[in-house]
Amino acid sequence: MKKKILLYFLLTLLCFRFQTYISVFAEETSTPDPVVSIFPNIIINEIGFKDSNKDWIELYVINGGNIKGLNFWDDKVFFSVTYDLLVNTGDYILISFNNAAESYTVSSSLKTFDIIKSGLTGTTEQVIIKNEDEILDAVCWANSSPTETEIKNFDTLAESDQWTAGITTCIKSEDVKTNYSVGRKNLIDTNSKNDWEIISAPTKGFTNEKPAAPETTATPEPTTEENEDEEDPVVMDSPTIVSVPPVEKPKNTCTTILINEIFPNPEGSDTGNEWIELFNPGEQCIMDGWSVDDAEGGSKPFNIYNETINKNGFLLLPSWKTKITLNNSNESVRLFDHTNKLADSISYTESAKENMSYEKNADGEFIWTNKITPLAANTFESDDYIDAEAEEDETDDKKQTTKTAALKKAASATIKNGDLSENIHITELMPNPSGTDKGSEWVEIHNDLEKKINLGGWIIDIGESSTKKYTFNNVIIEAGEYIVLSDTDLGITLKNSSGVLRLLDYEKTVIDLIEYGSAPDNSSYMRVKIIGNEQEEDEWKWTKNSTKGEENPVLYKFTGEITNFNQQTGELILKTTDEELTIMVENSGDELINVSFKAGAIINLTAKMNQEGKFMMQDYEIVSQSDNNNSDGGGGFMYIILSTIPPAGFLGFIWLKKFGIIKF
Repeated sequence: MKKKILLYFLLTLLCFRFQTYISVFAEETSTPDPVVSIFPNIIINEIGFKDSNKDWIELYVINGGNIKGLNFWDDKVFFSVTYDLLVNTGDYILISFNNAAESYTVSSSLKTFDIIKSGLTGTTEQVIIKNEDEILDAVCWANSSPTETEIKNFDTLAESDQWTAGITTCIKSEDVKTNYSVGRKNLIDTNSKNDWEIISAPTKGFTNEKPAAPETTATPEPTTEENEDEEDPVVMDSPTIVSVPPVEKPKNTCTTILINEIFPNPEGSDTGNEWIELFNPGEQCIMDGWSVDDAEGGSKPFNIYNETINKNGFLLLPSWKTKITLNNSNESVRLFDHTNKLADSISYTESAKENMSYEKNADGEFIWTNKITPLAANTFESDDYIDAEAEEDETDDKKQTTKTAALKKAASATIKNGDLSENIHITELMPNPSGTDKGSEWVEIHNDLEKKINLGGWIIDIGESSTKKYTFNNVIIEAGEYIVLSDTDLGITLKNSSGVLRLLDYEKTVIDLIEYGSAPDNSSYMRVKIIGNEQEEDEWKWTKNSTKGEENPVLYKFTGEITNFNQQTGELILKTTDEELTIMVENSGDELINVSFKAGAIINLTAKMNQEGKFMMQDYEIVSQSDNNNSDGGGGFMYIILSTIPPAGFLGFIWLKKFGIIKF
C-alpha cells in the first residue's frame, strides 16, 4: 500500500512539473507603461561651510512636490532622501552636519535633516544636488591654490552645465570668515559666482533678505521611535528651533530707485515666470522698507528688506517670490520708498506681446522689445535712433514723436519673419558627446527644397514647457543646405535622456518634433531614409558614424530567402520576390551569423550602398529557419490543452485503477 501511495505522489509531481515547463514556455510578458513624475524645482540658497558649530546647507523650494531621490554630492554622494517626502513651494530645507545620529524634523516651513557627516571642506569644494540622475543645482568655492584632486573633482560640476567656467571662477573661500556664510542674492540663478554674496550674519532657515529674530527657547532633546524599515525617516516629536545671531536692522540709505524693466507675458505659463527689475542710478545703497505692487487694489504689496543694490546696479523681483501677478494689458507697476512715498510707476494699456519685456530706453521712455535683459543694462540697436535725426528742421516735439515711433518700430522688428515651409527638418543631433557635453552638443537642420528659405523668426526649443529657446534672426538656408548649431549657439542644453527637440516656424507651428530615450555616449541621433517594399520612409537611429553637416545615409530594406552564404567572402545571396541580390556581410566569422544564415532561412535586413555600388548589410532579423515551419499562433490554445494534463491525468489514473482497468 505504501508503495502505491508513493507511486501516486511521484506521478502527480511529475505531471505538475511538466505543467510548469509548459507555462514558462507559453507565458508572454509585457512591460507596464512608465509612471511619469515631475520632480520639484529646488535650488541651493545658502551654505555655511565655516561654521564653528555645525556646517550646513540651505535649499529653497521653488515648486513643491515629492523629494524622494534627492541626492547630495561633493565628489561623491554623501546623503540621499530614500523615502517619500512632500515639500511645499516656499519651504526651506536645511542639511545639518556633524550630528550624533541621522534624523528629520519639521518646524513651520523649515525641514531639517541632521546627518552624521563631519562637515564641508572650507578651502575648495563643490556641492551638487541631483534628483537621482539629473543635476538640479550646484555651487563651488575654492582657495587660490587648489590641489590636483580638487581640480579633478570639479570636473563633475564642470560637466553639469551648472557652473559657467573653471574652478578659478568659484567663490573665493579666503574671503569667507569663520561663522560667515555665502548666500544667493535674491534667488537669482545664472550658474556663476555673481549669484552669491558673503553674509556676515547667516540667515539659516530664513529668506536671505530678512533674518529672523533669535529664539531664546532651548532646543528640546529629540525623541525617536524604533522602526525596522531603514528607509523610513526618524521623526522628532518636537520641532527643531533654529537660532540665528541677532542682526541690527539697517537703516535705509537709498534715495532714488527706478523701475527699469518688466516682463509680464513670458512664453508658456506666466505663473511664477514674470518679473520686475529695479535700477539704482546712484551710489551703492540699502533698500529697507521699500515696497512694490501692481496697482491700487491689486496684488498685495511686496516689501523689500535689507537689500543692497550696487551703484548702477539692478534688483530682480520674480513673481514666484513677490506673488505679484501682472496683467497682459491695462496694468501698472508702482514702487514706494521706505516712507511709503511713490518713488516711480509705469503703466501700459496695450496687450503685452508674448516673450517681450517693457523696458526703459536711453531717453527714459518705455517700449516693448524682445531684447530681454534681466539684471543687465537695456540694449537697443544703433539704427533705432537714425530716423529721429533725419530731418533737422522738425520741431522738438515733432522730433520726439518721430523718434519714439522709430524706436517702437525697430524694437518690434528686430527679428523679421522669413518664409514658411514644411520642408525644413531636423536631420541629426548630438545630445551626449564624449567628455564634457557643454560646447560639444549640436543640432543639424536641412533644407529639402530646391530653393532657399529665410528662417527669420523660426524657433528651436526642447519642448512646449521649455523656458529657453533659440530664435533665428534672418538666417538664409540655401537649397539642399545643412546648418549645424552648437549648444553654445542655441543657448540650450540637450537632455541625455527623455529628450525633446522642436522646430517651429515664425507662426509657432511645429514643423518638426523629435523625441528620444536614453542617449548613448558619443552617438548622434540621425534621420535615415529607408527604401523598401515599394515605399520610402524616415527612421531615427543612434549611430557612432555621425554625418555632421553632410547628407545622411540612405538604407535599403529587403525581405527574402537565403539561397547561399559564403563565410570566406562574406557574400550572402538573397532571393526576393523580384530579384536575386548579393549582400556583403562584415565579420562573417561570427558564430551567430554562421548558424543563422542557412540556406532556406527567411530574413529581413537593411543595407547601405557603398561607393562601389555594393550593398553592405547594417542589421538583420531572421524570420524563420528552413527546418522550422511552426508558428506561435496556436501557443495559447496549446497551453490551455496541455495545462489540463496534470489534474485530468491524475484523476483519470485513479478512476482507471479503481475499476481495475490498470494494475501495478
